Amino acid sequence: MTNVLPPRPDGVFACLDANPALGVVVVAHAGLDRMVRVRQVWEQLPLHTPMTVRAWPSAEAPIETEDRLAWQTLEWAVVDQWVDAFHAGGN
Repeated sequence: MTNVLPPRPDGVFACLDANPALGVVVVAHAGLDRMVRVRQVWEQLPLHTPMTVRAWPSAEAPIETEDRLAWQTLEWAVVDQWVDAFHAGGN
């Protein structure tokens, strides 16, 4: 995965442990993600680059930890592919 940082599951798993009936919504953004240095942002002011935000419900989270890790990694892969599509013009 080239567009997202590695999953950090502790917070999500803590929420799911506290309330296993929670639904999970994945929220991602693309458009400003290629500006990685303050200077790049500064040079783009005022911002003319559109940013797109997308939210979608995830698949139901599994109960077992190993299955949850695989589930979250898959959700991250979906985000990564969506960002690729955005930059390819298929947003």
